[in-house]
Amino acid sequence: MCPGVESDVPADCPECGMALERARPVASSKQTVYTCPMHSEVEQSGPGQCPQCGMPLEPKFVGAQAEADPELTSMTRRFKISLLLTLPLFIIAMGPMVGCRRSDGWEPRSSGYRRCSRCP
Repeated sequence: MCPGVESDVPADCPECGMALERARPVASSKQTVYTCPMHSEVEQSGPGQCPQCGMPLEPKFVGAQAEADPELTSMTRRFKISLLLTLPLFIIAMGPMVGCRRSDGWEPRSSGYRRCSRCP
């Protein structure tokens, strides 16, 4: 996001703290082959429409593999931790609405004082 900030390794931006994104690869001099998503036998050197079904042709990439995304890994880890910490609170708060009874240990401390005030 910040102009001029580049890095060869995954890291955070020193100015704003956001994760740095990989630089887009420079287009190669190879000719891009376009193919129909429904009919893989239809290939063409430029964009157009499939002669069999009329769908627009899409670029065909050979050897494109998904690389590990450190930002996705970090967000997934933080989501799992927050879910783990939120579940007990959610169960305590919503339990009585679905019929779960609280034991005496879950009652607020003021309830003991109210019981004493009712005593003769």
